[in-house]
Amino acid sequence: MIDKIAAAGMDISAGLSVSDIVTNEFIDTSIGFPEYAPNYMAFDANGDGVIRIGVAAAGPADDGAYYQAVVDAAIELSAKYGFEDPIVVDKIEAANAFTELSNLAEQGVDIIIVGASEIAEPLPDLTEKYSDIFWYCNCGAGFASLPGLAQSLDDSSEISYTAGYASGLLLQESGSTVAYFIGCCDLNFEMEALLGFEMGLQAVDGAFTVTYVPTGDWPYDFDNVPNATEAFNTALAEGVGVVYPYLGGAHEAIVQLANENGVVALSAGPSDVCTREGDLTWDIAVRFDGGDYVAAIFPQIFAGDVLEGETKVFKVGVDAEPGAVICNATADQQAAMDAVYAEIASGAFADDFGAIKGVAYGGWVVEEVSGDEFLAFDANGDGVITIGVAAAGPADDGAYYQAVVDAAIELSAKYGFEDPIVVDKIEAANAFTELSNLAEQGVDIIIVGASEIAEPLPDLTEKYSDIFWYCNCGAGFASLPGLAQSLDDSSEISYTAGYASGLLLQESGSTVAYFIGCCDLNFEMEALLGFEMGLQAVDGAFTVTYVPTGDWPYDFDNVPNATEAFNTALAEGVGVVYPYLGGAHEAIVQLANENGVVALSAGPSDVCTREGDLTWDIAVRFDGGDYVAAIFPQIFAGDVLEGETKVFKVGVDAEPGAVICNATADQQAAMDAVYAEIASGAFAGEFGAIKGVAYGG
Repeated sequence: MIDKIAAAGMDISAGLSVSDIVTNEFIDTSIGFPEYAPNYMAFDANGDGVIRIGVAAAGPADDGAYYQAVVDAAIELSAKYGFEDPIVVDKIEAANAFTELSNLAEQGVDIIIVGASEIAEPLPDLTEKYSDIFWYCNCGAGFASLPGLAQSLDDSSEISYTAGYASGLLLQESGSTVAYFIGCCDLNFEMEALLGFEMGLQAVDGAFTVTYVPTGDWPYDFDNVPNATEAFNTALAEGVGVVYPYLGGAHEAIVQLANENGVVALSAGPSDVCTREGDLTWDIAVRFDGGDYVAAIFPQIFAGDVLEGETKVFKVGVDAEPGAVICNATADQQAAMDAVYAEIASGAFADDFGAIKGVAYGGWVVEEVSGDEFLAFDANGDGVITIGVAAAGPADDGAYYQAVVDAAIELSAKYGFEDPIVVDKIEAANAFTELSNLAEQGVDIIIVGASEIAEPLPDLTEKYSDIFWYCNCGAGFASLPGLAQSLDDSSEISYTAGYASGLLLQESGSTVAYFIGCCDLNFEMEALLGFEMGLQAVDGAFTVTYVPTGDWPYDFDNVPNATEAFNTALAEGVGVVYPYLGGAHEAIVQLANENGVVALSAGPSDVCTREGDLTWDIAVRFDGGDYVAAIFPQIFAGDVLEGETKVFKVGVDAEPGAVICNATADQQAAMDAVYAEIASGAFAGEFGAIKGVAYGG
């Protein structure tokens, strides 16, 4: 894109306005900013000009629990986007899944939502046979990745722990010590839920007990009301205080019995039960709501952020959707639940949850968890774990690169690993050599800090396949079987940065922002355009000017050129500066502080509270260190594997997005609203257009 601008004779060395980019006659602006709507017709599998969703449910579509939540979400999704009414096939038995799903695929549907794993066995064949259809399944952990299937999953151990903990808090009030878990038929995912529930229950009081009762007459028979009723009556005779009806069609019958007998009742999936109208009452909502997952993931699918072959993992304490909620919690109970969510998100229970999965899916042999579980990552067999870190910029830049290095140091200390080996200031041209040298130094895990040095990874991950490779490589970097990845959405993050800047510009008396970068790289252009969009959402009169300061590609460390750019900005009456830089970042922040200009960070999340001589006004958080801290407990637990990618989303995950350091109440409320709007998918079309300009122009 910039080459085309240069060819038009524009002087980019003096600064490039975003309006120049999107209006220049050499740019096809039809790529850039159309009517801000995703091209849903790309999902029109049969070319009939309309979009219709098919839903396949293993249980009743009106069960008031998990299955209904998925069906209702498909109906709401169709209404929201103007699609045709969905075609719903429910009560599908596993033995008939191939036939029922094939019949559904033949009914002119464009998207098929498969409600759960119990009917997913034929998907490898069906996604290939009906490859024009977009297939999605909330199939859960253990279901293989398929190139023709988008998936979501959650962590049942996490969710069930919160359910058990919430139950323990309510048992304390009941005078009982007994909980019952009424399920189907000893299925492995039931066992994971049961063990997670027991762990949470006994974290409140080790004297509390839970009894499991299977009620199905065959595998996946979650709808057997007579057997479930008999199980409840047995529980009542045992003085039960809490019942968890982990059921489908039989769920509401047991809730009714619990209500009639003063027993605490838990939901099994739906998130709306605390406010649901009707004759039934739930005390705890155990949220693994397939409908919520559908509502959250399809805006990302329509925006192209989740593709077939990819999996979105919903995490307790990170994503808004999963986890147990006490419906009428006291302040103390809510504080206790908030603390549990934070503890889970920190990875504190990763070992325990891994052990639970081992028992549930690997046989009923409970083994003591020791520190040796990390030795699965011991690539060279020396009995210790050493992390290698490869950074493109300085390890002490106070910005993006340092955040990754610091996270590796903290991770190593937390898990008792050796001190990490850090190689920094790696130039792209030398990346193959530097990464090869790092791989030869006895490391077991290599963290590659960013995409600018990632080009040799296809060869290196294959050559050094015993090493566990991870990269926060960002959008556009190909999936590799030997590489675990994370990425975020720069358009989302940059929009929040621009919006926050606009709120502070309103107070400054200036209308001018400067974006000081490197060298017209495509990811800089995405950040720039997202920033401008957010800035002008506050006030259309606000402007942003981009100035490249690198002497070569990926030269984010050029202090003299960046200083010159800042001085130019100052002469133009700049009110906000976004130093989108590495080694040159802090020099520009210092100049901004000295001249009363609002300063933004470029990655690190800690700048609002960081001690020292420098002050930031806005933390623009795309902190590679935060991503390392969040993803590695999942990696160690086996929830994220090589070949898989974790996507960090604004308004969904805790890590990404801009924060005003000393926001007023009104400013914080405005930022909260922006986060919610982004999470809803409201800007998916605009963000898609920005990516089109940045990467396709």
